Amino acid sequence: MSKQIILCVDDEVMILNALKAELKNIFLGDYLIEVTESGQDALDLIDELQASNYAIPLVISDYLMPEMKGDEVLQRIHQKLPNAIKIMLTGHATIEGVANAIKYAMLYRYIAKPWHHADFKLTVTEALHKYLQDQNIAQKNAALTELNLQQAELIKQLHKKELHLQQLNERLQAALTAELKLKELSVEQQETNRQLMALSTTDALTNIPNRRRFDEFLALEWQRVLCEGQSIALAMLDVDFFKKYNDHYGHQAGDECLRKIAAVLKETISNEDHLVARYGGEEFAFLCPSTSLEIVLSLAKNICENVENLNLEHELSTLKTVTVSIGVAIVSPNPQQKSATLVKSADDALYLAKSQGRNQVVLA
Repeated sequence: MSKQIILCVDDEVMILNALKAELKNIFLGDYLIEVTESGQDALDLIDELQASNYAIPLVISDYLMPEMKGDEVLQRIHQKLPNAIKIMLTGHATIEGVANAIKYAMLYRYIAKPWHHADFKLTVTEALHKYLQDQNIAQKNAALTELNLQQAELIKQLHKKELHLQQLNERLQAALTAELKLKELSVEQQETNRQLMALSTTDALTNIPNRRRFDEFLALEWQRVLCEGQSIALAMLDVDFFKKYNDHYGHQAGDECLRKIAAVLKETISNEDHLVARYGGEEFAFLCPSTSLEIVLSLAKNICENVENLNLEHELSTLKTVTVSIGVAIVSPNPQQKSATLVKSADDALYLAKSQGRNQVVLA
């Protein structure tokens, strides 16, 4: 079986080289990386690759390119590759352009230039993971369709032999049994789909929403508060001296520590309109749309106190117990702002909280 292909489209050769190098470093040869400098070249290359039976699970396109912008490129690519995951990578995309790509090309995610390595790696790996999940679901749906066809054929045969009453009854019973099995399979399929969706947005270690769910929630709530003229607050949380904790007590103890902190977050942030998530590593976050700054700061301070009250021993910490530092930012967005500005502000506040002694909350 031929290797699958990741296609990158950008009119800047330097960006293409950087993308190719980074993707090769991430996937270590599991995927072939193809690059083109224009939308038309990308469309022509796709025709050639499809003619050679190559699969293209992921397309990464710039937005601002001569002749054909990124949203149009992705729309036309979507007509050829409806199942491929599409990512827009640019520093100049308009809201309209991103909206068009989402509506007409099923855009998976927009990443701003210059991209952060960790965010880029997480995005492309989860994108390909989603592609594989979608393919698996499609195969199961195809099997279900085959069962439906078999069922229809069985009923057709039963009707043909309706004059033979005993034989018809026997076959009808078989048909009813098959139909019951089909319904059971349908229920199982629905449950499988639900579980797959939950798994794709849940952190396996802490059982709270993961980075993908955080990104989705932030994007949706950002647009909502923008339309309604409301504010959105973000708190970024980092476990103090966690690397030393891991090295000293072992990774199993480190995992248990993260689980306990996640439990504190879930218990403290109980509003269903808020979101608690594991952002990555020992870093967590919680988003509070349409919430006053006083409430957000109070929640953050409660989390600091509740974590400290866990009394988890940490000999290598200056505080001798596990603590957290929290950076808080709040904004009432305008159409020119991106949600990344909120994340950066909270990150900067978190950095300040750690530099000022840790175990505290700092407002950006």
